[in-house]
Amino acid sequence: MIRFYGKNALSFSIFIICFLSVAPAYAYMGPGGAVSSVGALLALIGAVVVAVVGFLWFPLKRMLAKKKQADLQQLNSSDLESTDENKIDSDDKLKNASSILKDENKA
Repeated sequence: MIRFYGKNALSFSIFIICFLSVAPAYAYMGPGGAVSSVGALLALIGAVVVAVVGFLWFPLKRMLAKKKQADLQQLNSSDLESTDENKIDSDDKLKNASSILKDENKA
């Protein structure tokens, strides 16, 4: 239960009385004011979207690009290692083939 004492009780009472005693304004909003209001609302929504994109999406995009680049480098380095092993194997095969040819030529 909220308890109001002294100044708080008086302020709260005045707020409630003012809030409950509001009469309709019977105001006319012309076409210029309506278009301006809609434009301001759209500008506010656009600003929120741009802020979200700027502060959240671009850093996430940059982080994902770095991760992808690191994965590609790791993949390329493992490909190079396997290529080096295949090259060594093919060099050994060439040496064996050339030694076999030399042996045949001697005979």
